[in-house]
Amino acid sequence: MKIAANTNQCDNRTSAAFTITEAVVAAGLFAIVFLAAYWGIVQGDKLIENTRENERATQILLDKAEVLRLYTWDELTNIAFTPLSFSESYNASGTTNNNGAVTDGNEALTYYGSVTIGSAPLTETYSNDMRLLTFQLNWTNNYLNHQRQFTTLVSRYGEHNYIYGPTN
Repeated sequence: MKIAANTNQCDNRTSAAFTITEAVVAAGLFAIVFLAAYWGIVQGDKLIENTRENERATQILLDKAEVLRLYTWDELTNIAFTPLSFSESYNASGTTNNNGAVTDGNEALTYYGSVTIGSAPLTETYSNDMRLLTFQLNWTNNYLNHQRQFTTLVSRYGEHNYIYGPTN
């Protein structure tokens, strides 16, 4: 019985390994894929943050508009009674300590708003019985200024009559 020695054993081991060039290319491709995925996560986080801020701004504007729509005509036309400026704070994490300060390192976002009550831009005979309400909201986040505006008309004979009854 003859046993032949395998002389190709060294060649099989060396051909099964990766070269340094292949390892560097694979590491580079992995780095590119990892950075692209990381960048996508960061941009998605910023998009969600901006969407939350815009949604909160819309909620604040709508809340202020609905409150003023329920004012009686005398309350609405009395500048001393109607608040023309306001501010609202918003903390997305919702965690605060006893003093109202945020505990997780995030600062609460503050929205500053104003209300302008003017004549309705109408030429009809009932234009004196309507007012144009313009709500403007400003806030700053990440050193960027943001602004939203909402405009609506209110009638002397509008919604408030259903709640409080008609006024003269």
